[in-house]
Amino acid sequence: MSYTVTETAEGELDAILDYIADRDGLERALRVYNRFEEAFAKLSQTPGMGATRRHLTGDLVRWWPVFKFLVVYEADDAGITILRIVHGARYLEALFDSEQ
Repeated sequence: MSYTVTETAEGELDAILDYIADRDGLERALRVYNRFEEAFAKLSQTPGMGATRRHLTGDLVRWWPVFKFLVVYEADDAGITILRIVHGARYLEALFDSEQ
């Protein structure tokens, strides 16, 4: 299976990597980027991984941790779509309530 990344998730990943590059250097940011890419590939091979959070996003959307971040994705017959990449310490209820 394949994966796609929404513009929203791509922007969130860029912001994460920029922050890490500024704080810890480009080499560290590249390692983090590679870890996300590995996670996306792994999720596309086994799209049922991760937990659902029915109260936030229903049954079709899954959540997978990468470092302190949560990859929010959905799967269909064509592959997976990475919807969001958010820090796990964020108030997720408020973040996802505002999108519904």
